Amino acid sequence: MSHWPLTIHRRRSFQEPQEELVESTFTYYTAIESMQADSDDSSPTATYHPLFSSSDGDVILGSKDGTLFRVHTFTLKMTSGWFRTMFSLPQKSSASTPDVIYVDEDAATLEDLLRMICGLTIPRLDSYDVIEPLLHAAEKYDMPGPMSIVRRLVMTPPLVDDPLRLYALTCRYGWQDEAMMASKYTLTLNLHAPEHRNTLKKLGTDSLLNLFQLHRFRRETLRGRLDDPPFVSDGGDTSCSHCGSAVDYHTWRELKYVIIMEMDSRPLGDTVCSSGLLEWPAARACWNAKCATCDKVLYDKTLTMRVIRECIDSLPTTVEDRNLAVEGVIVHVHVRITMAFDLFSLRGLRSRSSQPETRRRVNEARVARDMAAVSQRLPVLILLPLSFALGVPLRSSFSKPRPLVIWHGLGDSYASPGMLEFMSLIKDIHPGIFIHSIFLNENLKEDERAGFYGNVNEQVQVVSEQLANITELREGFDAIGFSQGGQFLRAYVERYNSPPLNNLITFGSQHMGISDIPLCRPWDVLCQLARRAARNGVYTEWAQNNLVQACHFLAQYFRDPSQLEFYLESNRFLTSINNEIPASANSTYMQNLASLNKLVLVLFSADKTVVPKESSWFGSYAVANDTEARDDKTIVPMRLQPLYTEDWIGLRTLDERGDVLLETCEGEHMQLSSECWQPLVKRFVGGPVSSDRLSESESVLRVQ
Repeated sequence: MSHWPLTIHRRRSFQEPQEELVESTFTYYTAIESMQADSDDSSPTATYHPLFSSSDGDVILGSKDGTLFRVHTFTLKMTSGWFRTMFSLPQKSSASTPDVIYVDEDAATLEDLLRMICGLTIPRLDSYDVIEPLLHAAEKYDMPGPMSIVRRLVMTPPLVDDPLRLYALTCRYGWQDEAMMASKYTLTLNLHAPEHRNTLKKLGTDSLLNLFQLHRFRRETLRGRLDDPPFVSDGGDTSCSHCGSAVDYHTWRELKYVIIMEMDSRPLGDTVCSSGLLEWPAARACWNAKCATCDKVLYDKTLTMRVIRECIDSLPTTVEDRNLAVEGVIVHVHVRITMAFDLFSLRGLRSRSSQPETRRRVNEARVARDMAAVSQRLPVLILLPLSFALGVPLRSSFSKPRPLVIWHGLGDSYASPGMLEFMSLIKDIHPGIFIHSIFLNENLKEDERAGFYGNVNEQVQVVSEQLANITELREGFDAIGFSQGGQFLRAYVERYNSPPLNNLITFGSQHMGISDIPLCRPWDVLCQLARRAARNGVYTEWAQNNLVQACHFLAQYFRDPSQLEFYLESNRFLTSINNEIPASANSTYMQNLASLNKLVLVLFSADKTVVPKESSWFGSYAVANDTEARDDKTIVPMRLQPLYTEDWIGLRTLDERGDVLLETCEGEHMQLSSECWQPLVKRFVGGPVSSDRLSESESVLRVQ
């Protein structure tokens, strides 16, 4: 048996400041007396692996469990620095049967290694029990090929399902990018749990400390932010924002404690933002807390949950090769500045109910005071370099996409599962966007009911006050209206438009009202009777003032061509926003609608709910005086409507400027496919105004 001097390459962990690769040469004696007998091919215990038994192989490798592998010298020299060094040394005279070179690896590990360097099918590497000895052997024999293959496989399932072991492995071999991602995956774990003890022992000191620092930093940073504005602090004002009475905020303190304990056991914070703030007893107690004097709720649940989520989302998620504490200060400055501009009252997370004008002005003054106080607490050495290096005002350096407002349709509510999912998908398209879902009542059932009953004119006024009190919207916003929410948003633009609306997208809205009850078969006598009764009663005083919908058509925007005079005399809403009454026409409506950047009108091709469906494009049935003509169902398109030709509401001005787009989505009413809404949201939501001024020919969906 020959004695082969060899070179071992040992890689250091990427946290170590010394060189990544250290070579140490020592003599490795492979002549072990107990193995010499096994090296004889004639020994009955010596068996060749079936894939590596060809007599062409001029080198025989022996695993520690007795399996032999014939390999070509050239293959080993080209793929292994260890064997290349070994074969560069003087060799003894060749023999008919080469000596066996025994190695420390078992047959399974040696087979996987040789498969990789010989170009054979790579085995399934789905266990750390397979990968760890394979990497150890590849490192020992200086085989970069197998190392690179395994490196690309470790970030795939099921290996990522054990993030702590993945982190230990990637740190061991200095794979910095993979180690950072693995550290993010560990945020779902409680590092103090006993089952992780053995894996943590495998980590180097720096790797272990960095991981614990990441977990602790997220928890402690969130703890500090929950005491900063706009959150209620223990040492701050303890008076009710509604009546000024003294208030004990113990429910908020208890909820903060539960949040921090959850972050300690699961630093990712996903359980806080999902089920925790909805289901924890402490959370329910906080949202139900009321002032003992005025009986008003103390906290705005929706806004509080949103800001907590933003705080958690802004926390560092990976172990980085720099000082986390310094980075944390910068991130904290960013969040403090952003939160300062988010303040809309002295206590930004108290209930956002309507306030008298005097109180609103007082609160605005307090906002300015609080913003100044926050800015004074910012570290000067951090704040000044940020503002001067960027060369722009500090606030603009943290600019976000233009905010979005959504008004839901009939039978829906502002925070239904469908609405929440839609808003989440938009945030995936425009990260960091602020979205407000319009509500008429914070109770979901009552908000849904408000879509059926109530005076639309009064509801639009309430919404205008609601939008005016939201700080994020003051510089303008885009809006999406679903079904009746579309014409309600148009009413807001024409009558108020403060804060200003930039791009308005309406899906299946009834801009020219609806003229019939849908899905009424000719032989359905009961349906026909219901239609006649509804027509006779829709223009009554009570229906016009109270019903938003009745018998599947909308009383306050029901527009029957056969009763046009009656409609013009009785309707209180649609005639107003369409300026159809010359005596009460409002020129402000025209100016405000024409101020839009884009008006995107979406029609559903198979819409049977909106009759006629062309109402979504400002189309309507032609006015007729007899039943036969009505059955003809002639459609008057937008550009032939008197409303357009005489420019009653500024629609013609907007269209001639190229800023009215008529889009079609396939399907029935409000069947929104991603192919329908996503291109529109990408194009008309969240971007700068200048980039939105595109020609009508560039529409991503089918244009009329």
